[in-house]
Amino acid sequence: MTEKRVAWVLGAGFSKPLSVPLARELFDQHQLALAAEHIQKCIVPREAVTFLDNACGDRDGPEFAARHYLQILAGLDRCCDLLTNVGSSLAARVGRLIDDMDGGRRVMATNSPRSRVRPLPKRAHPDHELLTILRATADMGHFLNSAPQRLSDLRVDLGISVEQILWQLERASAGEPEAIATTSTGSGEDAAKLYIAAKRLIVAQIEYACGLRQDVRWRPYERFASSLLRDEDTIITFNYDRVVELALSRVGGAPFQRLHKMHGGLAGDEISKYALWLRGYPGGSEPALGLPGASKDESPNDSDWQTAEQAISSADAVAIIGYSFPPDDIRSIELLIKGMASNPRKGVGVPMKVVLGDDFGNVARIRSMVGHRVDSRSGVSAFTAESLLGWQRDDLFRQ
Repeated sequence: MTEKRVAWVLGAGFSKPLSVPLARELFDQHQLALAAEHIQKCIVPREAVTFLDNACGDRDGPEFAARHYLQILAGLDRCCDLLTNVGSSLAARVGRLIDDMDGGRRVMATNSPRSRVRPLPKRAHPDHELLTILRATADMGHFLNSAPQRLSDLRVDLGISVEQILWQLERASAGEPEAIATTSTGSGEDAAKLYIAAKRLIVAQIEYACGLRQDVRWRPYERFASSLLRDEDTIITFNYDRVVELALSRVGGAPFQRLHKMHGGLAGDEISKYALWLRGYPGGSEPALGLPGASKDESPNDSDWQTAEQAISSADAVAIIGYSFPPDDIRSIELLIKGMASNPRKGVGVPMKVVLGDDFGNVARIRSMVGHRVDSRSGVSAFTAESLLGWQRDDLFRQ
Protein backbone atom coordinates (compact mmCIF):
# COMPACT_ATOMS: atom_id res chain seq x y z
CA MET A 1 0.00 0.00 0.00
CA THR A 2 1.38 3.40 -1.02
CA GLU A 3 2.12 5.75 1.87
CA LYS A 4 -0.06 8.85 1.85
CA ARG A 5 1.79 12.11 1.26
CA VAL A 6 1.67 15.27 3.32
CA ALA A 7 2.83 18.68 2.13
CA TRP A 8 4.12 20.44 5.25
CA VAL A 9 4.16 24.24 4.99
CA LEU A 10 6.19 25.80 7.78
CA GLY A 11 6.54 29.42 8.83
CA ALA A 12 8.24 31.31 11.65
CA GLY A 13 5.57 30.22 14.14
CA PHE A 14 6.83 26.64 13.81
CA SER A 15 10.29 27.56 15.16
CA LYS A 16 9.21 30.27 17.60
CA PRO A 17 8.96 27.89 20.63
CA LEU A 18 12.73 27.33 20.28
CA SER A 19 13.28 31.10 20.70
CA VAL A 20 13.99 31.62 17.00
CA PRO A 21 12.80 35.21 16.46
CA LEU A 22 9.84 36.14 14.30
CA ALA A 23 10.47 38.58 11.44
CA ARG A 24 9.09 41.53 13.42
CA GLU A 25 11.51 40.73 16.29
CA LEU A 26 14.72 40.63 14.23
CA PHE A 27 15.64 44.26 14.99
CA ASP A 28 14.74 44.26 18.66
CA GLN A 29 17.77 45.71 20.41
CA HIS A 30 18.05 42.83 22.88
CA GLN A 31 17.96 40.24 20.09
CA LEU A 32 20.56 42.17 18.10
CA ALA A 33 22.87 42.50 21.10
CA LEU A 34 22.75 38.74 21.72
CA ALA A 35 23.56 38.15 18.06
CA ALA A 36 26.54 40.51 18.13
CA GLU A 37 27.88 38.79 21.24
CA HIS A 38 27.44 35.38 19.58
CA ILE A 39 29.60 36.52 16.65
CA GLN A 40 32.26 38.27 18.69
CA LYS A 41 32.98 35.30 20.94
CA CYS A 42 35.19 33.87 18.19
CA ILE A 43 36.78 37.14 17.08
CA VAL A 44 40.01 38.48 18.55
CA PRO A 45 39.11 41.93 20.00
CA ARG A 46 40.40 44.91 18.02
CA GLU A 47 42.40 46.24 20.97
CA ALA A 48 44.07 42.84 21.36
CA VAL A 49 45.03 42.76 17.68
CA THR A 50 46.56 46.22 18.03
CA PHE A 51 48.73 45.09 20.94
CA LEU A 52 49.67 41.91 19.09
CA ASP A 53 50.49 43.82 15.91
CA ASN A 54 52.74 46.21 17.83
CA ALA A 55 54.49 43.37 19.60
CA CYS A 56 55.19 41.52 16.35
CA GLY A 57 56.40 44.67 14.67
CA ASP A 58 59.01 45.46 17.32
CA ARG A 59 60.30 42.53 19.38
CA ASP A 60 62.22 44.79 21.74
CA GLY A 61 59.51 47.39 21.77
CA PRO A 62 56.50 47.97 23.99
CA GLU A 63 55.73 45.84 26.97
CA PHE A 64 52.18 45.92 28.28
CA ALA A 65 50.02 44.86 31.21
CA ALA A 66 49.19 41.24 31.91
CA ARG A 67 45.48 41.93 31.34
CA HIS A 68 46.26 42.87 27.73
CA TYR A 69 48.21 39.67 27.29
CA LEU A 70 45.36 37.60 28.68
CA GLN A 71 42.91 39.38 26.37
CA ILE A 72 45.02 38.42 23.37
CA LEU A 73 45.33 34.80 24.45
CA ALA A 74 41.62 34.45 25.22
CA GLY A 75 40.68 35.85 21.82
CA LEU A 76 43.19 33.66 20.01
CA ASP A 77 42.04 30.54 21.87
CA ARG A 78 38.39 31.10 20.86
CA CYS A 79 39.44 31.91 17.32
CA CYS A 80 41.54 28.73 17.13
CA ASP A 81 38.66 26.60 18.48
CA LEU A 82 36.30 27.89 15.79
CA LEU A 83 38.82 27.47 12.97
CA THR A 84 39.66 23.96 14.15
CA ASN A 85 35.98 22.97 14.33
CA VAL A 86 35.30 24.10 10.77
CA GLY A 87 38.52 22.62 9.40
CA SER A 88 40.13 25.89 8.34
CA SER A 89 43.82 25.86 7.47
CA LEU A 90 44.16 29.06 9.49
CA ALA A 91 43.78 27.04 12.69
CA ALA A 92 47.37 25.77 12.59
CA ARG A 93 48.69 29.29 12.02
CA VAL A 94 46.75 30.66 14.97
CA GLY A 95 47.95 27.69 17.04
CA ARG A 96 51.59 28.52 16.23
CA LEU A 97 50.99 32.10 17.32
CA ILE A 98 49.57 30.87 20.64
CA ASP A 99 52.56 28.54 21.10
CA ASP A 100 54.94 31.42 20.43
CA MET A 101 53.26 33.38 23.21
CA ASP A 102 53.62 30.66 25.83
CA GLY A 103 56.82 32.26 27.07
CA GLY A 104 54.83 35.26 28.22
CA ARG A 105 52.22 32.98 29.81
CA ARG A 106 54.97 31.36 31.89
CA VAL A 107 56.28 34.76 32.98
CA MET A 108 52.81 35.70 34.20
CA ALA A 109 52.53 32.49 36.16
CA THR A 110 55.56 33.37 38.26
CA ASN A 111 54.87 37.08 38.78
CA SER A 112 52.16 39.19 40.30
CA PRO A 113 49.17 40.23 38.17
CA ARG A 114 50.55 43.75 38.16
CA SER A 115 53.74 42.70 36.44
CA ARG A 116 54.36 43.79 32.88
CA VAL A 117 55.31 41.15 30.36
CA ARG A 118 56.90 41.14 26.94
CA PRO A 119 54.13 39.85 24.64
CA LEU A 120 56.22 37.57 22.41
CA PRO A 121 59.44 35.69 23.14
CA LYS A 122 62.23 36.44 20.70
CA ARG A 123 61.91 33.04 19.04
CA ALA A 124 58.50 34.03 17.63
CA HIS A 125 58.00 34.21 13.86
CA PRO A 126 55.18 36.72 13.35
CA ASP A 127 52.67 35.80 10.66
CA HIS A 128 51.86 39.23 9.25
CA GLU A 129 49.30 37.89 6.76
CA LEU A 130 47.47 36.27 9.67
CA LEU A 131 47.60 39.53 11.62
CA THR A 132 46.03 41.32 8.65
CA ILE A 133 43.19 38.77 8.66
CA LEU A 134 42.70 39.11 12.42
CA ARG A 135 42.62 42.89 12.12
CA ALA A 136 40.00 42.76 9.35
CA THR A 137 37.72 40.48 11.37
CA ALA A 138 38.29 42.60 14.48
CA ASP A 139 37.29 45.75 12.59
CA MET A 140 34.12 44.01 11.38
CA GLY A 141 33.36 42.92 14.95
CA HIS A 142 33.90 46.49 16.16
CA PHE A 143 31.36 47.77 13.60
CA LEU A 144 28.89 45.17 14.86
CA ASN A 145 29.10 46.76 18.31
CA SER A 146 27.27 49.83 17.06
CA ALA A 147 25.03 48.09 14.49
CA PRO A 148 22.36 46.85 16.96
CA GLN A 149 21.69 50.35 18.27
CA ARG A 150 21.73 51.86 14.77
CA LEU A 151 19.31 49.28 13.35
CA SER A 152 17.01 49.65 16.34
CA ASP A 153 17.10 53.45 16.02
CA LEU A 154 16.47 53.21 12.28
CA ARG A 155 13.29 51.27 12.90
CA VAL A 156 12.08 53.81 15.47
CA ASP A 157 13.10 56.87 13.42
CA LEU A 158 11.56 55.68 10.16
CA GLY A 159 8.55 54.02 11.77
CA ILE A 160 8.58 51.13 9.30
CA SER A 161 8.75 47.34 9.55
CA VAL A 162 11.87 45.16 9.62
CA GLU A 163 11.11 44.01 6.08
CA GLN A 164 10.86 47.60 4.85
CA ILE A 165 14.13 48.58 6.56
CA LEU A 166 15.98 45.71 4.88
CA TRP A 167 14.49 46.70 1.54
CA GLN A 168 15.50 50.33 2.05
CA LEU A 169 19.04 49.37 3.13
CA GLU A 170 19.44 47.19 0.06
CA ARG A 171 18.31 50.04 -2.19
CA ALA A 172 20.58 52.54 -0.45
CA SER A 173 23.58 50.21 -0.64
CA ALA A 174 22.91 49.86 -4.39
CA GLY A 175 23.32 53.62 -4.70
CA GLU A 176 19.67 54.68 -5.03
CA PRO A 177 19.69 58.26 -3.67
CA GLU A 178 15.93 58.34 -3.14
CA ALA A 179 16.07 55.42 -0.68
CA ILE A 180 14.98 56.57 2.78
CA ALA A 181 17.88 54.68 4.38
CA THR A 182 20.43 56.75 2.42
CA THR A 183 19.40 59.87 4.31
CA SER A 184 19.18 58.04 7.63
CA THR A 185 22.58 56.31 7.40
CA GLY A 186 24.53 59.15 5.81
CA SER A 187 25.79 57.49 2.61
CA GLY A 188 25.30 54.55 0.32
CA GLU A 189 28.61 53.06 1.48
CA ASP A 190 27.56 53.28 5.12
CA ALA A 191 24.17 51.77 4.27
CA ALA A 192 25.95 48.89 2.51
CA LYS A 193 28.01 48.17 5.62
CA LEU A 194 24.92 48.30 7.78
CA TYR A 195 23.04 46.01 5.37
CA ILE A 196 25.84 43.41 5.55
CA ALA A 197 25.91 43.77 9.35
CA ALA A 198 22.12 43.21 9.43
CA LYS A 199 22.53 39.99 7.42
CA ARG A 200 25.18 38.71 9.83
CA LEU A 201 23.09 39.63 12.86
CA ILE A 202 20.02 37.85 11.43
CA VAL A 203 22.04 34.66 10.83
CA ALA A 204 23.60 34.93 14.30
CA GLN A 205 20.19 35.31 15.98
CA ILE A 206 18.96 32.12 14.32
CA GLU A 207 22.10 30.14 15.14
CA TYR A 208 22.20 31.41 18.71
CA ALA A 209 18.63 30.23 19.32
CA CYS A 210 19.19 26.84 17.68
CA GLY A 211 22.37 26.31 19.67
CA LEU A 212 20.83 26.85 23.11
CA ARG A 213 20.90 23.83 25.41
CA GLN A 214 17.16 23.25 25.69
CA ASP A 215 16.72 19.51 25.24
CA VAL A 216 13.16 19.51 26.63
CA ARG A 217 12.05 22.06 24.05
CA TRP A 218 13.41 19.89 21.25
CA ARG A 219 11.33 16.82 22.17
CA PRO A 220 8.21 17.83 20.17
CA TYR A 221 10.40 18.50 17.14
CA GLU A 222 12.10 15.15 17.58
CA ARG A 223 8.66 13.52 17.55
CA PHE A 224 7.79 15.48 14.41
CA ALA A 225 10.93 14.13 12.74
CA SER A 226 10.55 10.53 13.92
CA SER A 227 6.76 9.94 13.98
CA LEU A 228 4.91 12.49 11.85
CA LEU A 229 7.29 12.90 8.91
CA ARG A 230 7.62 10.30 6.14
CA ASP A 231 10.04 10.03 3.23
CA GLU A 232 7.15 10.54 0.81
CA ASP A 233 6.28 13.91 2.37
CA THR A 234 7.51 17.31 1.26
CA ILE A 235 8.52 20.16 3.57
CA ILE A 236 7.97 23.67 2.19
CA THR A 237 9.49 26.11 4.65
CA PHE A 238 9.64 29.89 4.57
CA ASN A 239 12.15 29.92 7.43
CA TYR A 240 15.89 30.57 7.25
CA ASP A 241 16.68 28.34 10.23
CA ARG A 242 17.90 24.73 10.46
CA VAL A 243 15.26 23.47 12.89
CA VAL A 244 14.09 20.63 10.63
CA GLU A 245 17.66 19.49 9.89
CA LEU A 246 18.65 19.62 13.57
CA ALA A 247 15.52 17.73 14.65
CA LEU A 248 16.31 14.96 12.16
CA SER A 249 19.92 14.74 13.31
CA ARG A 250 18.82 14.52 16.94
CA VAL A 251 16.82 11.36 16.17
CA GLY A 252 19.52 9.88 13.95
CA GLY A 253 17.64 10.54 10.75
CA ALA A 254 19.24 11.03 7.36
CA PRO A 255 19.06 14.46 5.67
CA PHE A 256 15.54 14.97 4.33
CA GLN A 257 15.55 14.93 0.54
CA ARG A 258 12.28 16.80 0.02
CA LEU A 259 13.07 19.92 2.04
CA HIS A 260 12.60 23.17 0.14
CA LYS A 261 13.57 26.55 1.63
CA MET A 262 11.53 29.00 -0.36
CA HIS A 263 13.34 32.10 0.91
CA GLY A 264 16.76 30.49 1.09
CA GLY A 265 18.45 30.04 4.43
CA LEU A 266 21.03 28.08 6.35
CA ALA A 267 21.62 24.61 4.96
CA GLY A 268 22.51 21.84 7.36
CA ASP A 269 25.76 20.97 5.59
CA GLU A 270 27.03 24.55 5.28
CA ILE A 271 27.72 25.26 8.94
CA SER A 272 31.49 25.43 8.49
CA LYS A 273 31.24 27.72 5.48
CA TYR A 274 28.90 30.30 6.91
CA ALA A 275 30.49 30.14 10.38
CA LEU A 276 33.58 31.66 8.76
CA TRP A 277 31.57 34.21 6.76
CA LEU A 278 29.65 35.18 9.89
CA ARG A 279 32.87 36.25 11.60
CA GLY A 280 34.69 37.64 8.57
CA TYR A 281 37.32 34.91 8.21
CA PRO A 282 38.42 33.90 4.69
CA GLY A 283 37.15 30.67 3.19
CA GLY A 284 33.52 31.18 4.16
CA SER A 285 30.50 31.65 1.95
CA GLU A 286 27.49 33.86 2.54
CA PRO A 287 24.21 32.02 3.12
CA ALA A 288 21.60 32.57 0.42
CA LEU A 289 18.97 34.52 2.34
CA GLY A 290 15.98 35.80 0.40
CA LEU A 291 15.65 39.01 2.39
CA PRO A 292 12.92 41.50 1.42
CA GLY A 293 13.91 43.33 -1.76
CA ALA A 294 15.64 42.19 -4.94
CA SER A 295 17.41 39.30 -3.19
CA LYS A 296 13.97 37.83 -2.44
CA ASP A 297 12.24 38.79 -5.70
CA GLU A 298 15.13 37.42 -7.75
CA SER A 299 15.51 34.23 -5.71
CA PRO A 300 17.67 31.72 -7.59
CA ASN A 301 15.70 28.70 -6.38
CA ASP A 302 12.85 28.85 -8.92
CA SER A 303 13.00 25.06 -9.22
CA ASP A 304 12.06 24.84 -5.53
CA TRP A 305 8.91 26.84 -6.19
CA GLN A 306 7.93 24.56 -9.06
CA THR A 307 8.61 21.45 -6.99
CA ALA A 308 6.68 22.88 -4.04
CA GLU A 309 3.64 23.59 -6.20
CA GLN A 310 3.80 20.03 -7.57
CA ALA A 311 4.04 18.67 -4.02
CA ILE A 312 0.86 20.50 -2.98
CA SER A 313 -0.93 19.41 -6.14
CA SER A 314 -0.11 15.74 -5.44
CA ALA A 315 -0.54 15.78 -1.66
CA ASP A 316 -3.11 13.69 0.18
CA ALA A 317 -3.12 16.34 2.92
CA VAL A 318 -1.66 19.78 3.54
CA ALA A 319 -0.48 20.91 6.98
CA ILE A 320 0.27 24.62 7.43
CA ILE A 321 2.04 25.50 10.67
CA GLY A 322 2.98 29.02 11.66
CA TYR A 323 2.78 30.66 8.22
CA SER A 324 -0.03 33.11 7.56
CA PHE A 325 0.64 33.69 3.84
CA PRO A 326 0.88 37.47 4.35
CA PRO A 327 -1.05 39.50 1.76
CA ASP A 328 2.13 41.13 0.40
CA ASP A 329 3.80 37.76 -0.27
CA ILE A 330 2.03 37.22 -3.58
CA ARG A 331 4.32 34.44 -4.71
CA SER A 332 3.57 32.21 -1.73
CA ILE A 333 -0.18 32.84 -2.08
CA GLU A 334 -0.01 31.84 -5.75
CA LEU A 335 1.92 28.72 -4.75
CA LEU A 336 -0.86 27.58 -2.41
CA ILE A 337 -3.77 28.52 -4.68
CA LYS A 338 -2.30 26.94 -7.83
CA GLY A 339 -1.14 23.83 -6.01
CA MET A 340 -4.51 23.21 -4.40
CA ALA A 341 -6.40 24.04 -7.63
CA SER A 342 -4.44 21.45 -9.62
CA ASN A 343 -4.78 18.74 -6.97
CA PRO A 344 -7.01 15.99 -8.43
CA ARG A 345 -8.59 15.48 -4.98
CA LYS A 346 -10.04 19.00 -4.94
CA GLY A 347 -13.44 17.57 -5.85
CA VAL A 348 -13.70 15.69 -2.57
CA GLY A 349 -11.59 18.21 -0.76
CA VAL A 350 -7.92 18.03 0.16
CA PRO A 351 -7.65 17.78 3.96
CA MET A 352 -5.88 20.91 5.18
CA LYS A 353 -4.77 21.56 8.75
CA VAL A 354 -3.99 25.23 9.44
CA VAL A 355 -2.37 26.06 12.77
CA LEU A 356 -1.41 29.70 13.33
CA GLY A 357 -2.22 30.22 16.95
CA ASP A 358 -5.52 31.74 18.08
CA ASP A 359 -5.87 33.73 14.87
CA PHE A 360 -9.18 32.81 13.26
CA GLY A 361 -8.98 35.74 10.84
CA ASN A 362 -5.89 34.47 9.03
CA VAL A 363 -7.01 30.84 9.23
CA ALA A 364 -10.31 31.81 7.62
CA ARG A 365 -8.50 33.87 4.97
CA ILE A 366 -6.24 30.95 4.03
CA ARG A 367 -9.12 28.48 3.90
CA SER A 368 -11.21 30.80 1.76
CA MET A 369 -8.31 31.33 -0.67
CA VAL A 370 -8.44 27.67 -1.63
CA GLY A 371 -12.21 27.26 -1.47
CA HIS A 372 -12.47 25.50 1.88
CA ARG A 373 -15.58 26.15 3.92
CA VAL A 374 -15.16 28.64 6.73
CA ASP A 375 -18.21 28.35 8.92
CA SER A 376 -16.85 27.60 12.38
CA ARG A 377 -13.82 28.02 14.61
CA SER A 378 -13.48 24.26 15.00
CA GLY A 379 -10.34 24.11 12.87
CA VAL A 380 -8.51 26.78 14.87
CA SER A 381 -5.99 25.68 17.46
CA ALA A 382 -3.11 27.53 19.07
CA PHE A 383 0.24 26.08 18.03
CA THR A 384 2.69 25.23 20.73
CA ALA A 385 5.56 22.86 20.18
CA GLU A 386 3.99 20.56 22.77
CA SER A 387 0.92 20.20 20.56
CA LEU A 388 3.05 18.11 18.19
CA LEU A 389 3.29 15.51 20.94
CA GLY A 390 -0.44 14.87 20.64
CA TRP A 391 -0.72 14.89 16.86
CA GLN A 392 -1.44 11.61 15.06
CA ARG A 393 -0.49 11.30 11.42
CA ASP A 394 -3.80 9.64 10.48
CA ASP A 395 -5.67 12.69 11.74
CA LEU A 396 -4.08 14.82 9.00
CA PHE A 397 -6.03 12.95 6.34
CA ARG A 398 -9.45 13.59 7.87
CA GLN A 399 -11.52 16.60 6.86
